[in-house]
Amino acid sequence: MTHGTLLGVNIISGWVPVGVMVFGLVVVVVLAFASLGRRVPCRRWGPRIGLAAVFGAVGGWCVGWWVSDLWNPFDAALSVGTRLWLMATGVGIGLAVANLWGTRWWARVVAIVSIPTIVFVGAVGVNADVGEYPTLSAALNLTAIAPLNIRQSPDLTSSGASPTWQHWKPPPGMPRTGTLGSVTIPGVVSHFTARPAIVYLPPAALVASGPQLPVMIVMSGQPGTPSDIFVKGAFRHALDGFAAVHNGMAPIVVVPDQLGTQTANPMCVDSPLGNSASYITVDVVDWIQAHLNVDPDRTAWTIGGFSQGGTCAIQLGAADPGRFGSILDISGQEAPRNGTRAHTIGVGFGGDSAKYDAAAPLTILAKNAPYVDEFAVFAVGENDTRYRPVQEKLSRAAIAAGMTVDAVTIKGTAHDWYTATEGLRQGLELVDQRLGLAAG
Repeated sequence: MTHGTLLGVNIISGWVPVGVMVFGLVVVVVLAFASLGRRVPCRRWGPRIGLAAVFGAVGGWCVGWWVSDLWNPFDAALSVGTRLWLMATGVGIGLAVANLWGTRWWARVVAIVSIPTIVFVGAVGVNADVGEYPTLSAALNLTAIAPLNIRQSPDLTSSGASPTWQHWKPPPGMPRTGTLGSVTIPGVVSHFTARPAIVYLPPAALVASGPQLPVMIVMSGQPGTPSDIFVKGAFRHALDGFAAVHNGMAPIVVVPDQLGTQTANPMCVDSPLGNSASYITVDVVDWIQAHLNVDPDRTAWTIGGFSQGGTCAIQLGAADPGRFGSILDISGQEAPRNGTRAHTIGVGFGGDSAKYDAAAPLTILAKNAPYVDEFAVFAVGENDTRYRPVQEKLSRAAIAAGMTVDAVTIKGTAHDWYTATEGLRQGLELVDQRLGLAAG
């Protein structure tokens, strides 16, 4: 197996995570045998092991509670599975620590070595639960996407009239899959400093005289990067599969950077944190129109995103129905947040709570009602205790405002990349029911 193949091995399902978890069980068994080298009576050792396991489980639960419910840096609740993995890791560490006293020297060595091993096994388990890093290359941040040199590609900037996709037929020799690449979209109007965007061009966009295609602007969550939509959300796979059964046609997808940095959160508004809203709705839109062969009709434009990106999608889409005919909100928030409500209002809205309330999707929906010919998809994980009620509330508000709405609840997932992956796939299919590429 080559080095590259090793980096590309699936680490969230299949033999790798299963093997790691079995290895973790072996480590626990070894710890149990190591405890046989104890120098204290069994009647005292048994309670010690039991207390170590209990304290470890409680410690793991406390870590989950602190991260998810107290500190809550990213406004997302940990799933039950992740909390159980933290507790299991705590139990393993507790057993190892219990072996550091009252045992032979070699048993203490085993205990010391086992602690980082148990932490590693727990990390693999948590990652498998949330789907954050699908491969080792993703975990090591080795998934750089090469630049897409649109300017020097005549097939992507063909002049003259383009055929509509409804009447277009694929030519011989058309590529079987789409192309993915990074591009720089400058903040000409907004002056927002963004990282490179990622663009997906379906096969029909890679040939001369290709049709004008629908376009999707999709945003990742926070913390995050534009590449997350394709690396963690596997959206390229869904798009290529869609194009394969639709004459090479699929929406052109542009994933811009609405954050600025990995951990920044300008909340898709124009504020001292950066003019993120103008960047997406003006600079990115202008760049798409200037560089890509897209259908100009508003019904062919979709704005979407996952988590914080989903919040941005409903904010910006609901505020500009003249540009975006469809909205895809996957596990978005009820309102933009950057820490606590007070901190959010202070850093993003100059301390003006009225401005903050005006930026909330519910306010925007009510202000712009009634909507005409506006479609929205709200997707959320079945086990997402924090955002499922939010998505249901937003769905009801969008319907009341006149939008046509599809609400999608994804079985067995929470606020994780499994939800994002399936939400993107189903969202693509639902948006196409409006567009009709399947009929092309």
